[in-house]
Amino acid sequence: PATIVSQAASPEVQGLVKQLAPGHMPVLFPEVFLREQAGFDVLIGNPPWDKLRHEPTQFWVQKAPGLLRERDREARIEELRIQYPGFAQEEQDEIAARELLKAALGESFKLQGTGHLELDSVQVFRRLFIFDPSSRVGPRLLSVVNFDLARRPVVQFAV
Repeated sequence: PATIVSQAASPEVQGLVKQLAPGHMPVLFPEVFLREQAGFDVLIGNPPWDKLRHEPTQFWVQKAPGLLRERDREARIEELRIQYPGFAQEEQDEIAARELLKAALGESFKLQGTGHLELDSVQVFRRLFIFDPSSRVGPRLLSVVNFDLARRPVVQFAV
């Protein structure tokens, strides 16, 4: 235990904690988790429709409208990185943040199956552990995603 405490206090670990900003639901919502039927009864919200893999086009199209119409998008993105070093640094920061989150989630989340880790799958899986067992989970899914999500091991596990 003393080793764990000293490691947790290290600057490296504290830096990672600051970047990830984790939240432990029983600590954040003790009134929900310390009652007899622990867990949320209802949780309303849209799941994040994003992959943890960085996609340069998705990042740069927000900075350069019209990028999707470019014939050679990759070359244009390289030009933009040179032309706008601030945005290029922002992109590198985003890549680092996504890699950190992917590493943190990847160790504890193996039910997605193959492919890129997607936040909607992680959220479905996590919901199973923060709800009162007698409650029901009904995530709002886009019809396009619904077919893909239904085939994933995490959803099969949940059902």
